[in-house]
Amino acid sequence: MTVKERIIGRLNKGFGFNIPGDAKWKTHERQFSDCGGMSWYFNDMRLSHWENCGAAVPASECLKWKKWVIASGSHEIFEFFESNRAYHEDNYDLIEGE
Repeated sequence: MTVKERIIGRLNKGFGFNIPGDAKWKTHERQFSDCGGMSWYFNDMRLSHWENCGAAVPASECLKWKKWVIASGSHEIFEFFESNRAYHEDNYDLIEGE
């Protein structure tokens, strides 16, 4: 299974998304490079606002994280830490599996 397939599978299972396997994604480009940017991200007109997400770290690194959170403003994926739960809930972020 490719890294992309594993990312899609985890997003679909953990967030209830419906990202198809052939969804377009960009890698090794810096979306929003003026503010740090994303290493990879989905960029597909068929996807919902939330499903077009990505991360500043490589996709293979994201797969090592126990739990993910997607920031409501940037749709960037971060590693979730229970100690930050209140912050994420206050900002309407999506938490994997919840």
